[in-house]
Amino acid sequence: MDDSVVDILITLPNRRASGFTQGPSARRPQAQVTFTCEQGRSRTFQVPTRVAKAFQKDEPDLPVSFDRARDALFALERRCCLAHLVEMLSRREHAEAEVRRKLATYGYHADAIDAAVERARDLRFLDDRRFVSSFVEERKRRGWGRRKIERELAQRGVRSEELLDEAAEHLSEDAERERARQVIARRRIPDERAYEKLVRHLMSKGFSYGVASEVVKERLKGDEDL
Repeated sequence: MDDSVVDILITLPNRRASGFTQGPSARRPQAQVTFTCEQGRSRTFQVPTRVAKAFQKDEPDLPVSFDRARDALFALERRCCLAHLVEMLSRREHAEAEVRRKLATYGYHADAIDAAVERARDLRFLDDRRFVSSFVEERKRRGWGRRKIERELAQRGVRSEELLDEAAEHLSEDAERERARQVIARRRIPDERAYEKLVRHLMSKGFSYGVASEVVKERLKGDEDL
């Protein structure tokens, strides 16, 4: 399409519409940007709402060639995508797969996401190794066991064997037992089926059965010796 664009219509999504859903993994409704050309032909692009709002404030002067209008819209999308990514990372560390998934829910196109992620990596804003180290240490402070930590990392998109091996280096068997002891020390010993309930509690925190069983036996034996 090489006609000149003579009209631009921007339609923002209606948040009160029945199709609008909320939640971290919900796909956000997108805006529509429609270019109408001299011959009456039109072309509509779906873009994230923040891109459409930014384009609305800085529309190209009309008439303008279709290619120029389209390129301006896509260039703006790439800038908005990077800004959105930086906002996410300013709140907390993220894994690369995690930010890709989140940005996609807002409707950014794959090439805009690729460009934003590459730029963030170059600036050292996005670093999976740093994310894994930070995530593991923070979850250890919460009393999580190795299995739960590794499962949560996988859910956040960290599936690289190399990165998981690095995470495992922070989760030695001795440290795992000590964390389990700290967790179980804060629990009151149940009056009935104490062993079963305490082991189940530790396993729900991500500790292996072997570690949970050993630590619970220590705790129960210690109480008997008092």
